[in-house]
Amino acid sequence: MTEYLLGVAEGDFTLDYDAIAARAKERWRDAVFVPSSGQDSEFSYGQLQLGGAAAPESLRVDANFLPLGAGIQIEGSDVDRAAELIALVTDLPDFPDDNSVVLMNWSVDFLHLRPSMTPDEILAAYRG
Repeated sequence: MTEYLLGVAEGDFTLDYDAIAARAKERWRDAVFVPSSGQDSEFSYGQLQLGGAAAPESLRVDANFLPLGAGIQIEGSDVDRAAELIALVTDLPDFPDDNSVVLMNWSVDFLHLRPSMTPDEILAAYRG
């Protein structure tokens, strides 16, 4: 399983995890959001699971929402689905166009994300 980090590197923008989870549920029938509780909530807002627990690992993508809207740890082998999720995030209202949101471990250098990127644009930068 490969791991990527989508993060707000600077500025005041925060990721709206509830909006991301709602959009993911509209996009994928098998999307499940599991909110963190208790001590786990110190380290994670919750986890968005794409592919469902019964799906083979090669088709799963898990997105761990980091505290305070600061970023998303994305794990999975399905690069296409990961790119679709990243594109969905860039389509949020008020997504910044100031290079403040980056994707790490996806390409050789940080990939600076901009509003309304397509999955194809994101895949074109993939290092794999």
